[in-house]
Amino acid sequence: MNILILSSPHPFKIAGVVALDIYKGLKEIEGNEVKMVVKVWDNYPEKDIIPIDTFYGDIKARIIRKLQKELLKYEILKETPLVTNPDYQVLDYDLSVNYYSTNKILKKAKIRPDVIIVLFMLNYISYKNLYELNVRTGAKIFLFPMDMAPFTGGCHYAWDCERYTQQCGKCPALYSTDSKDQSFKNLSFNKDLIEKTNVSLFACNLQIADQIRKSSIFKGKEVTDGIYPVPDETVFYSRDKKAARDYFKIEKDKKVFFFGSYSLVHKRKGMIVLLDALKIVSEELNNKHYDTSKILLLVAGLNYEQIAKNIPFESKYIGFIQDYNELALAYSAADFYISPSLEDTGPTMVLQSMMCKTPVIAFNIGYANEFIQDKVNGFVAHERNSNTLADCIINAIQLSLDSYLLFCLKLVDVKRKVNKNEVIHKIIKAINII
Repeated sequence: MNILILSSPHPFKIAGVVALDIYKGLKEIEGNEVKMVVKVWDNYPEKDIIPIDTFYGDIKARIIRKLQKELLKYEILKETPLVTNPDYQVLDYDLSVNYYSTNKILKKAKIRPDVIIVLFMLNYISYKNLYELNVRTGAKIFLFPMDMAPFTGGCHYAWDCERYTQQCGKCPALYSTDSKDQSFKNLSFNKDLIEKTNVSLFACNLQIADQIRKSSIFKGKEVTDGIYPVPDETVFYSRDKKAARDYFKIEKDKKVFFFGSYSLVHKRKGMIVLLDALKIVSEELNNKHYDTSKILLLVAGLNYEQIAKNIPFESKYIGFIQDYNELALAYSAADFYISPSLEDTGPTMVLQSMMCKTPVIAFNIGYANEFIQDKVNGFVAHERNSNTLADCIINAIQLSLDSYLLFCLKLVDVKRKVNKNEVIHKIIKAINII
C-alpha cells in the first residue's frame, strides 16, 4: 500500500513528532511504501521525509506569504485594522488561500498514494488540496485534527462558542456581529469541498471526537478515536526520584508540584487561575498552621518573570525545556504535575507525566477527562475555577504516603492503553476497513 503523510511542522520537533511516529509505525509493516511531505525545510535523515521546498525556495515562500498576508490585511481592511481575540488563536484569516499546488505536493511525494493521512495543515495544506488529491489519485483522505481549526471558521479553540456546529458567523474571535463574516465564508468554503471529498477522521481523544461529530463540516463522516499521540516510551518513563531531584537541586523532603507551558501567561493555559488557586491553598494551609516551607513549585516555560511575584510558595524556575529527557526528569522530580489548561485538546504533558508515573491534577478537559480517575490515580477539578483547583491541590498535599504510592501504581494502566503498537494497529484497521 502506498501511504502519503502530510504535516506542516518539523517532524523531529515538539508537536511534529506525532507525524513521525505514524510514519515509522506504518513503514515497519511489510508491503507499505510510506512517504512524508512536510512544510518545514531541513536535511532530514530519512530519504522518504521530504520538505515541500528547497532551502532557498523555503526562504522565498516565507517572504512571499508574509507580504501576501500584509497586502490582504491592507486590501480587505484598509480603514479598520484586523483585530482578533487572541484567546481563540485565529492564525489564518482567509482559509480559501492555497499555499502550495496539488501538483507540487504529488511531484514531491513521487508516489500515487492509496491513502493520505493529513495532520497539521497550517500555512501548508488547504481543503482545496484535499479535494484535488482525492480526485486525482482516488486515495482515501484521513484527517487527524490536533485542535479545532480543521472544523471551525478559523479559530483553533472555540471555548464556549458552538457556532462551528452550525455555520459560524457572528464570530467572537473576530469581535463580529455579522452573520456572513469571514468565519462564515471560511466554513462555507471548506464545507463545500469536504462534501465532495472522500475523507474520514482520526481523533486523538474522546473530547475532540465528540467535537468532530458535532461539527457541521464533518457530520456523517467516519471518526476513529483513540489515536493517541503517544509520548516516546524510551524517554518518558519513571526515573529515580532522588536522582531527578539531585539534578534540579531539590531537597528530598520537599513536596514538589511541577507545572509548565510554552507561555505561562496565555489565558488558555490557565496560569492565572492556577495562581489564584495557589493563593487559596496558601491561606488555608497557613490557617491550619501547616509548614508551607515544605512545598516547592517547579516551573517551566516562557514569561516566568510575569508571574513570579504572584506565586505564594517557594518556586524553582527551570526555564523553557526543549530537551525531552530533562522534561521527563522534571516529571520524575515532582510528586504531582498540575495542568491548569482551561481550553485544550490535550495537553500532551498530561500523558507525558502519567507515563513517568507522576499523578496529575487537572481540569476535566482533554486527556484528563479520559485518563485521570479522580481520587484514584490523580485529581480532577470538575468546575473550571480556582476554588475547585485549590481543593484538588489541598487533597494532594494531604494525601498519605500509602495512598500516594497506590496512585502511582494505578498509572501503569494508562501506560498499557497509551501504546504505540496499539495506535498503529488502530490506524491500519481504519485504513483497511473504512
